[in-house]
Amino acid sequence: MLGCFLYEFQDAKLVCFDLALALVISIPLWLGFLFSFMNSQTRFKKLGAVLWSILTAFVLGTVAWAVFRAQYIDVFDLWKNITPVICFAAIVPVFLATSAFGRVFKRKKKLHWLVFPVSFVVSFALVVVFGWALLAEEYGSYSESVISKEEMEQSEGFDFEIRLGRGSYYDDISLKIRGKVDSVYYQVKYDLCPYVLDNKDFIAKYTEPLENVATPWTLLDKEKSSIAFELRKSMMTYESEWTTVMVLDGYCIGLGINDFQKKKSRHFSFCNADISNVPKAYAMEKMANSLWPARETYTKYSYEQAEKACRESQNYTGE
Repeated sequence: MLGCFLYEFQDAKLVCFDLALALVISIPLWLGFLFSFMNSQTRFKKLGAVLWSILTAFVLGTVAWAVFRAQYIDVFDLWKNITPVICFAAIVPVFLATSAFGRVFKRKKKLHWLVFPVSFVVSFALVVVFGWALLAEEYGSYSESVISKEEMEQSEGFDFEIRLGRGSYYDDISLKIRGKVDSVYYQVKYDLCPYVLDNKDFIAKYTEPLENVATPWTLLDKEKSSIAFELRKSMMTYESEWTTVMVLDGYCIGLGINDFQKKKSRHFSFCNADISNVPKAYAMEKMANSLWPARETYTKYSYEQAEKACRESQNYTGE
């Protein structure tokens, strides 16, 4: 979550916008300081009191209106409801503190002038936290369940099994990785043209594939075995990450694991991890990608050849 928060400072445009908004918020704080100073240390005491009273009513009214509006933010997480309200409400004590300092301000004391940059920094911090709370979303999705007795009986003595998937309209590929003690094995299942191409629905329609291949279980080398063990650890300890990056298009991956030793199963769905500032999910994606064997080890068809064969078999000419 902290990484997601700090990521905002890498966006120059967003930082400039936050600085500008912080300046807008700081102006009433500085005016409150000025009017309080006028009321306590100049001959315009009555004018200062009137102006400060009007400004205070404006600040309190604006904050009250903003807090009321913030209560209607339609988000699921409680902290995301509360954080914007706290940011708005915090303006009031900051305003009162800045105004109070105007009554004791001494122009000859250099440290007293820090009231201006300090109040600006506080305003900037409130703006950043407020914006982050509105934009941050829980990244991806994952679920956890207890492995059934039947699945445990089918584990064949392995410690864990990782399932990865790839595919397109023209083929479907699944990779299973099984580990036992220090040894890790893999198997690829490949289906050529398993879907109906002339399909107007969004739900995939399956058909008899042109080719169905299952490779024999093969021992991974030491380097890839260590990656598989690290991936297992990451998948079993993963906790939700947060992101402010919104991508409407791109790619998604799915991962699943049965940890037979812990009797737990986890399933993950990640989209655009490479640009979403989610280091844990992206690290898992890279490890998963590195475990895939070369395409020629499970099919003689290239991507282009698979597309051509699939289209020809179904006489499909559409897009």
